[in-house]
This record gives sequence, structure tokens and C-alpha cells, in this order.
Amino acid sequence: MTRDSSMPNGIHIAIVVFGPVYTALLTQITLANLAALVREIPDDLRELSRVRIMTTATDACTIEQARTLKLLREHIDVEVLDRAKLHGHDTHGDYGPMVVSQRLLVVEAMRADAALFFIGPDLILNKGAFAALVSRFREGYRLVIGPGPRINRRTAVAELKNRIAESPDGAFALAPREHAALLFRHWHCVNSQYLIESPSSYWWKAYVCYRPRPEELLFRSFQGPTFAAWPARIDENFNGFIDHQLAAVCCESWRQIYIIPDSDECLALDLTEDDRRDMLPPADLLAPFLLSQLFDHAAIKDMYLRCGVRACRVHSGESDSQSVAAWQREFDRVVDPLVVIALGERSVGRHAGPMVAKIYRTLCLWSTHTLLFVLGPIASRMVHKWKVSAPLNSGPISQ
Repeated sequence: MTRDSSMPNGIHIAIVVFGPVYTALLTQITLANLAALVREIPDDLRELSRVRIMTTATDACTIEQARTLKLLREHIDVEVLDRAKLHGHDTHGDYGPMVVSQRLLVVEAMRADAALFFIGPDLILNKGAFAALVSRFREGYRLVIGPGPRINRRTAVAELKNRIAESPDGAFALAPREHAALLFRHWHCVNSQYLIESPSSYWWKAYVCYRPRPEELLFRSFQGPTFAAWPARIDENFNGFIDHQLAAVCCESWRQIYIIPDSDECLALDLTEDDRRDMLPPADLLAPFLLSQLFDHAAIKDMYLRCGVRACRVHSGESDSQSVAAWQREFDRVVDPLVVIALGERSVGRHAGPMVAKIYRTLCLWSTHTLLFVLGPIASRMVHKWKVSAPLNSGPISQ
């Protein structure tokens, strides 16, 4: 069989898991979801692909005995690797073991010229999601980012176990609207802390949301979550969060980053413990705190900042197009001016130096609401070129 050189040399579905709670979630729910999703990968590409589960020796024994693993292996090669690294807290905080272990999977995919789908042990995706991710590679994209809101684990797992029990073969993937309905039915309170309309949102937001109706959500991301990536080169020294550093080894330009525009295409749901509360200080003033975050070059790279002007609509039903457009304009009016200001700061830093950039940041933070008023009507036009989703192979667009 001749390999299509415009596509990756297979897909490595990367999973890092350790500990009894997450191993149970993986074997009871996530592997059953994957058993349905991997069938969406075209046969020629699936023959080159594999699921790679990085775990501990103890958890590997549990995984190997799972009925869902046997089901998954009927459709794709699966490797259970007892090489998980349980350190890295000093560099990456609570996520240290995941980041360090994930790094091994990323580098090995680079060496093989394979793409990666990143699946957490507590993550489920909708029917059609893997087919959509493969299609993005065919179109020339190298990185795919989409929404990954949280749902209450206890009640959602009980419902999903019933779905699995009803399935003829034990695999499941919900239709997109049904999948989105699961989010709104089991809405986790942590999600509310990322809403722009929330009076007590977190001061640091990897993403921001707007919920104009109970079953409508607009989602903008500045730091992932990364669903899929195809590295363009080998970087043996890669070491960091995939949502921060991976774009640099995958993409020449922001145009190779695809932001999922609609949950009908792809939506990941995070099965989160019901009583989880993130210990982050609240944002007393939403706009200045979000702007301060966008000024952080280390956490938010230029390419991600430009892509932050694109929104994903998450919905379980239909709304008239005029209402959707109006909600989008409302969301734009709050976030687009902040992106314009943040991009301006980066330009000032490059051309006038760090001291002038520092003065710029201070003045902008002092006058954020005035700038929002001034830039609100025009900011969306200023960032319009970054709202267009068109990969490099589709022709020239102003960079």
C-alpha cells in the first residue's frame, strides 16, 4: 500500500493514566467510547495507527484485564506501556506527572511522523469527532483545538453505563446534539467560573465562555485544549504543556491551527468529580484581569492569541441564525478589544523594547474599560483576518 505523503504516518491516540479512580474511568467509560470512535478513522490510516496508554505497572494489570480493552483491540492496535513518570511537580505543578509522561508519547510520535489524538482517561467525545479530526489533517491543518467543558462525574457515569449496557457490542458514541445535551444536563459548577457574565469568575482563564441561553454556549480558547496535533519536525527536547508549547513544533503560522467552530463537529466532555472546586482567586474586574492574562507571553503564545478571536458554538438544539449572530457580536464586543490590545503590546515590545511595553501594559490596565468602549465597535474588524479559518494550502491570506 502506498502511503499518502500529505497525511501523517498513522495516528497515535495518547492516553496517560494512573491511580485507581482514573483507571476505573478509563476501563469503564473511555475505552468503550474509543471503541466506537476509532472506527471513524479510514482503514488505510487505521492500519498505521495505535492507541498508546502510558500507565504504571499496577494499573497496567487492571487495564489489560478490562473487557473494553479487548473490544478496542478488535478495531485498532493498543499498547499498554508501564512507563508513566510520577514526577515533574517541581516544574509543572500538579500536572507534572501527566506532562512528563505525555512528553514521551509526543516525542515518539514525532520520530514516527505520526499525528496525535490526546484523550484523557476521563474524557468522552461525540460520534463523528475522530472523522472530523482526520478531515482537518487532510485540509492542511496541523493542530486542532476545541471545547472541553466539565460535567458532573457521578450522575453522568451512571447514565453512560446504562448506554453502554444497551449497546450491542459495548461501544458507544453519542450523536453530537445528544452529547451536548449531556453537558447541559450534568453541568459542572466549575464551568460557570469561566463565563464572561459570571460575577465571580476566576482571575485566570484558559478559555472564556458566554451562555446566552441554558442550552447555548459560546467558547473561546487561549490555551487549548489540544485535541489533535501533527508535529512538523522532531524536537527531542520538547518538554512542556501541549496546550502551550506544541504549536511551535507543529505550525508555521496561526493558519495551521484549527479551532472547532461547532459542537456538531467535535466536543470533548471532562468527567469531573462533582465536588471539585479550583482554588483560584476570583477576578474582581473581569476585563482587566483577562487582559493581564493575555499579556502573559509565556502562557499564551502569539499563534494562540490570534486564534482566540474564533469562537465555538456548543448547543444541543437549534436557534435562529439572527439570534446566534447577535450572541456572537455580544461576545466579540467583550473579548476582541482585549485581543487587539494584547497584540498591540507584543508589537510594541518587538519594536520599542521591554520598557516601553511595560509602560503600555500599565496604561492599558489602568484604562481597560475606556479602551473597551473605544475599541468595542471596531475591534472585530481589526481582527477579522484571524477569524477566517483557512489552512496554508488553501492559498494566501495576509499574515
